[in-house]
Amino acid sequence: MPLRTCEICIGSPQPLAYDGVWVFPRQADDGRAVVHLVNVDYDQEKDRVSPKKNLRVQLPKAILQGVAGEACLIRPGAEPLPVAASEAGECISLEVPELDLWGAVKLA
Repeated sequence: MPLRTCEICIGSPQPLAYDGVWVFPRQADDGRAVVHLVNVDYDQEKDRVSPKKNLRVQLPKAILQGVAGEACLIRPGAEPLPVAASEAGECISLEVPELDLWGAVKLA
């Protein structure tokens, strides 16, 4: 299955909304970065969100001050899941293998 791609603009006051996923990049004063992912693709018939597979999130380096390297997805009730993080040009790409309701990608 091809990866889904989404992008966010610098200074955007709104979360990125792509294919039912909201993206909230955050960076602490000490430089640690976390990208919160919220799956809002609700299936009313099944009374649950539709899980996402192979989601690629692209963020401008300026948002996360060029942070890339090791990354993992922290999810409720699950073990941390490795996430591929890479830099290309002015973007940082995160390849998230799966997302249920919510997760946070912690970048090292």
